[in-house]
Amino acid sequence: MKNYDLRDEVLARSDIVEIIGEHITLKKRGANYIGLCPFHNEKTPSFTVSPDKQIFKCFGCGKSGNIFTFLKDINGMSFREVLISLAERFGVPYEESNPKKHLEYNKKEIALQSLEFANSFYHNILYDKEGEKALKYLYKRGFTDDTIKKFELGYSLENWTALYDYLTSMSFKEEALYDAGLIISKTDSKRVWDRFRGRLMFPIYNQIGKVIGFGARDLSDKKDVAKYLNSPETIIYDKSIALYGIFNAKDEIRTKEYAILCEGYADVIMLYQAGFKNAIASCGTALTKGQLINIKRYTTKIYLSYDSDFAGINATSKAIELALPMGFDIKVINLPNGEDPDSYIKNNGKESFSDLIRKAVDFIEHLYNKANENNKIDSPSEKSKFIKYCVKLIYSIPDNLQYDFYIAKLSSIMHLSENQIKSIYRSKQAVIEEIEVEDNKNIYIKEIEIEEYREDNLLNEEKLIFEQIINDKESYNYCKNKLSLSSKFFYSDSAKNVYDMLNIIYEKYDNIATLFDTEIEELDRKILSFIIDNNFNSEILSDRWSDFADEDIIINKEKIINDSLLAIELYKIELQINIIKKDNNGIQEIEKLKMLSNLAQEKIIIKEAVANNNIEYLIEKYQNK
Repeated sequence: MKNYDLRDEVLARSDIVEIIGEHITLKKRGANYIGLCPFHNEKTPSFTVSPDKQIFKCFGCGKSGNIFTFLKDINGMSFREVLISLAERFGVPYEESNPKKHLEYNKKEIALQSLEFANSFYHNILYDKEGEKALKYLYKRGFTDDTIKKFELGYSLENWTALYDYLTSMSFKEEALYDAGLIISKTDSKRVWDRFRGRLMFPIYNQIGKVIGFGARDLSDKKDVAKYLNSPETIIYDKSIALYGIFNAKDEIRTKEYAILCEGYADVIMLYQAGFKNAIASCGTALTKGQLINIKRYTTKIYLSYDSDFAGINATSKAIELALPMGFDIKVINLPNGEDPDSYIKNNGKESFSDLIRKAVDFIEHLYNKANENNKIDSPSEKSKFIKYCVKLIYSIPDNLQYDFYIAKLSSIMHLSENQIKSIYRSKQAVIEEIEVEDNKNIYIKEIEIEEYREDNLLNEEKLIFEQIINDKESYNYCKNKLSLSSKFFYSDSAKNVYDMLNIIYEKYDNIATLFDTEIEELDRKILSFIIDNNFNSEILSDRWSDFADEDIIINKEKIINDSLLAIELYKIELQINIIKKDNNGIQEIEKLKMLSNLAQEKIIIKEAVANNNIEYLIEKYQNK
């Protein structure tokens, strides 16, 4: 079954109330269900699910979509992963239309299976005699059995082919083990061996709990052996987007509305054990944009808790530079010199770490404290450099309402007036970021403001038309086929954009529940949100109306559409009349009178058309344009 057919079949067999109800508590209210939104913190339910249309909408944060959108966002899955998981759940047969993609998908699935078996193999060894050394090491580090089992820590044997022999005995082929990054070989040799040997194993999970790689710590303390060895980049493991601990932390991150970002595996595990279950770590040597995009699925607030050594301080600065332009609210947890989260909690306890979280500082205060500690702002030139660096960071923040707050804070810390700091640039809006080019000159780029879609730009008549045609294919077909309606019939640019999007949607789909798949992800989410809003709002009746409304009331949608289009045209004519009347230079009086007379006659025709429900005049007019 191809993707389109598969998607439609999955939608037909699934119940959005049942699926979302597995994640949040839903209560019936009228024709819909409501609950607390899982995507933002709220006390009053604003998350609404429509079983009839198989869509959801949060009227608090604006999230909306269908079952695919919900599961993609709640679990951090791709559309393909959601589609296949639901197909398997409901027993829908499927096949990939592209043989290459099908082969690639199978390779990934087999590699994932081999990693699951490898993880169980390592974890079981930890509690055997061969893993005694590693288990004692973990106990010494303060980890409990519950924690060890929660994170499925393990041990790889001091044997060249122990894992290889086990997995091949389970019918896995060498190719799958290469794909998973579990074995290695020399190019000039047919001999293969296990990548990890004699190491403490930390499985790395993706957002849905699949093992995608390993971090491995050497326990021999040999100087010529790398302390940590990690899985290589594979068809399923991309360290630039992977986050250690995200599977265990994602729900707590949503609940607490922030993530604690640290450097090491042990830091995450110790924080989790101490009750800080929203802790995660970047995989690889430094935080990346891809990892931040991953975090943004769950929160836009990060508490940085990197080591207090030179490398940790430098990593904190780099993380700030990377995260601020992406809209993150950054706080920094100040650890004493020589401490990391793991050691600090063991030495001082979880209450003391809670106190550090409460005392966490924003990026301006953190940078100032570190610069002051290291005598980096003693001279006027150093102060100037520091201020320019901080202002550069401030203007990288997408939310310009925060500028004044941070400028005020920086001026207070540096004992300068706000005007002195602002004078670094021509004006507050003149520059938002500093770019270093090859010749090392600094270039300042003006902010380009793009006018976004705004619902309040629409005329009431335009909104009324959309209420009729959104999720009503028959009304849409009337507009498209009978009226030959195009976006030029509308007045506002926002309405034209909405109608153009509806054309794209209705070319492929019959139901609004199919709006949110990968085929149309490039479309403007603000407009999609408006369409979803109209879908819900069109069904909501006031209590007073509900008392008197007849269930069999028939609404003449065609007349509503006709009258609204004529009213829009009337509005356009009124605007033209006002423009001509105010023109004092460009048009001669005789020409003015002639134009006004023609427009007045057109107004009469339109008013008659409204009275007689005659839309032909308008159709003919626009077809001739």
